[in-house]
Amino acid sequence: MPAPVDKEAVRLEIIKACQRCAEDKPLPEVSLRDVAGELGVTHASLLYYFNSKDDLLMACGHWAGGEFCKMIRYWFDTHDLADYPSGDDYLNAFIEFTLEDKSNETLPRGVVMNCALGEYSAGLKKVIEQESDNIRAALKYGLEKAFDRSISEDTAGAMLVIFYGVYFCAFNNALVPGQTKAVVSCIRQLLDMDARR
Repeated sequence: MPAPVDKEAVRLEIIKACQRCAEDKPLPEVSLRDVAGELGVTHASLLYYFNSKDDLLMACGHWAGGEFCKMIRYWFDTHDLADYPSGDDYLNAFIEFTLEDKSNETLPRGVVMNCALGEYSAGLKKVIEQESDNIRAALKYGLEKAFDRSISEDTAGAMLVIFYGVYFCAFNNALVPGQTKAVVSCIRQLLDMDARR
């Protein structure tokens, strides 16, 4: 009797293959046939796991957002503000980690690719909205933990926009070395204004 197939594990491999295909061409142009070719399987076999390309792209969106949230929480849970010379150094180390750590596979590239497709379909737009809310909540959690105080929803939302801007610039090779220090300065100003409310 053949061993049972772990459907979720196969779905994850398909999602990762889709992300790899997007290294060579824009995600909207990646076809199910491209993904099947990347995996060395038939196009028809993918339809057992995903009903359509839209279904696959939505799964990619949830995967990228979920992985990014895990990465954010992991970093803040394993790095203590007291171990850094200043709050700015702490925040800069966080940003550098999210941009450079190779163990993150396609992140934040996967997040950026999926977020850029909000107008591709109504389903993907909804996924992006959900995952952006989750990422904002993860950032809020981490910053509240690090600085030991509450942060308003407005400030957390503004931080999400700033972080997305950093990742879009990095994705497009428009982030100049050292520029994250200026970003950190803006984040600190936001946190200081929030504390005075």
